[in-house]
Amino acid sequence: MDKIKEALVSLDFVAIDFETVSNKPGSICWAGAVKVRNGRQVDSFDCPVAPAVPRSEWNPQNMRHNHVKDEDLIGAPSWPDVLEPLREFMGEDILAFHSAKSADISMMEKACEQYLIPMPVFDYVCTYEAAKLIYPGLSGSHPYNLGNLCRKFNLGLSENEYHTATYDAGKCAELLIFLARKLNANGLVDMGEQYTIRSVIGDASLPEDVRQVIGADPYGGIDSWVDRLFPEPSKPGDKCRVCGSVISNRSRKSCREYHCCTAPCVSLLEGALERAQRRLEHPVSFIQEEFSLGDTIIAGWLS
Repeated sequence: MDKIKEALVSLDFVAIDFETVSNKPGSICWAGAVKVRNGRQVDSFDCPVAPAVPRSEWNPQNMRHNHVKDEDLIGAPSWPDVLEPLREFMGEDILAFHSAKSADISMMEKACEQYLIPMPVFDYVCTYEAAKLIYPGLSGSHPYNLGNLCRKFNLGLSENEYHTATYDAGKCAELLIFLARKLNANGLVDMGEQYTIRSVIGDASLPEDVRQVIGADPYGGIDSWVDRLFPEPSKPGDKCRVCGSVISNRSRKSCREYHCCTAPCVSLLEGALERAQRRLEHPVSFIQEEFSLGDTIIAGWLS
């Protein structure tokens, strides 16, 4: 079973976080990771990293923010010596980052560039983007940063440990597990499918009974949905399912399957059902596939 198939049926992944001594992406000073199996944290990786920038460029504010002191980095291994055991810890798991492309992945890219070593290849989930998709429109200052999301969803947050690499990796993992559970998803792939089902049955442009039928049998398809919506042919006096006009005897013969009064109304109803079916056939993917240095990632959600 490959990693994508495994992600369909279980919450297995590795969450990763890096801290830096300056605002430069290549100044990683700590690498932290946690391994999750079936929705539980089972192992962790925690290692200081000798920053690949001169000491004169270390930013005291960054270091205080990340709870890192000079003495913590004395004798720390360089990035290549940290990356190798980190690769082993990652294995072939799907990775989770918070603010993946704008932060942690950029840090990895720059560090690998500086040492002229290959960037690891991996699939990943960004919990920042996932939270924005599942909970759009959160208000406040930086509502989607990791700390604020943990506070909002009552995941617990230690101010003394927040912004340390392994702790933040653990909170990223907790957030991803929380989001999956909110969607009643069994795994990372299933998150996208469950989100898509919810978005379709929550679409106010579809009539309530249509949404209910789709929710009861999301992969049944148009024929199944029509059978559920209209188990009996229209009767004299019935109103058009689309416009509300009384269905004529002639229309009852030509459009009876859809309980519509005219062909244009049938087309409107068929169109709505076809759009719903297309969305369900091409669900959102929270997993960005096969990132490697130099790739152009196809970001954004499939719809």
